Amino acid sequence: FHFSSKSQCLSGNYTIAPSNADFKSILSATYALSQRGVCGPVNFSLAAGTYKDYISIGTIPGSEIWPITFEGVKGNSGAVILTTSSASGPTIRLSNVINIHFNYVTVQSLKNESAVAGSGERLGFNNCSFKGDFTNVWLTNPKGSLEFSHCTFNSPSGYGFYCTNSKNVIVSDNNFIDCYAYISATNIDSLTIRNNVVNQTSYSSGKIVALTQISNLKFISNRFSSASSYSITSATPVPVVELKNITAGDNLFGNNIITSYSGSSISSNPVNTVSAIDCNVKFYHNTINANNKSESSAIYLENGNNVLKNNIFSSTGS
Repeated sequence: FHFSSKSQCLSGNYTIAPSNADFKSILSATYALSQRGVCGPVNFSLAAGTYKDYISIGTIPGSEIWPITFEGVKGNSGAVILTTSSASGPTIRLSNVINIHFNYVTVQSLKNESAVAGSGERLGFNNCSFKGDFTNVWLTNPKGSLEFSHCTFNSPSGYGFYCTNSKNVIVSDNNFIDCYAYISATNIDSLTIRNNVVNQTSYSSGKIVALTQISNLKFISNRFSSASSYSITSATPVPVVELKNITAGDNLFGNNIITSYSGSSISSNPVNTVSAIDCNVKFYHNTINANNKSESSAIYLENGNNVLKNNIFSSTGS
C-alpha cells in the first residue's frame, strides 16, 4: 500500500450530500479513495438527490482486500440519480477497479454516451436503474467476478448490457425494457444469465440476446417476449436469442420462456426464435414459440452436439 499513515486511509461509514456530510460530492469521495486508499470495508451513503458528476474510478490502494460500496436510498433506486451535465463521457467510468459496488441508484447517461463503461474485477451493481439513449453498461476486458442483479435497463438506441473478454459474470433477476439490443457477451468463461425479464414493446433490429464464444453457460429461467406488432418490410428479422461457438464446459439452456415477434407487416424472411450455431448446449424444459412466418423455427440448430429434452416448441405464424 501507499499510505503515509494508517490513520489517513478510509474505513467505515461515510455520508455524501451537498451539506452536513463527510463528502459534498461523489467526485470528492472518489478523489479521497484514490489518494488515501482503504484499510477496511467502506460504505458511502448518498442522500436523495441528483448528482451531476463525471465519476471516474481507478486503482484504489487496499480495495483488493476491502470492498467499497456506494449506496442510495434502500428500496428506492430513483431517489438518487447519478448523471452528468454534458454528453462528453460515461456517467461512471471504471479503469481497472477492484471490489466496487453500487446499490439503489439510478445511473443516467446523456446522448451517445454510456451510463457505465470500463473494466475491473469484483464489480457489483444491485437494485440499480440504468437509463439513457445509448448503451447502459459497456464493459471491455474486465478481469472477472461481475454481478448485475435486480436492476432495470432501458436503452432505446444502444445495448442494455455488453461485456467482452471476462470470466465469472452473473446477470440475474433484471428487467430489460425497450433496448436496441439487450444482452451481448463475447468470450466469457462462466456466464450466468438467470431470471431476467425482457419487455419489448416496439420492434428493434438488435437481438435480445447475442452470445458468442462462451464456456460454462447457464441460461436459466428467463422470460423474453419481443414486440407484438410492428412494420419492418425492409428489414431482415433477427433471432430473439443467438448462440454461437458455445462448446467448452457444461452449457445449460433451461426452463426459459421465449416468444418471437409477430405482426401483420413483416419481412418475407423467416425468423428463428432461438438460433444455435456451432454449439454444444443442453436445452432442457424450455417453452419456445415462433410467432412470425410459417417458415420460421422455434429453435434452429446448425452443427455442434446439442441435447434437447422435455421442451415445448410451437409456431403460431401464418
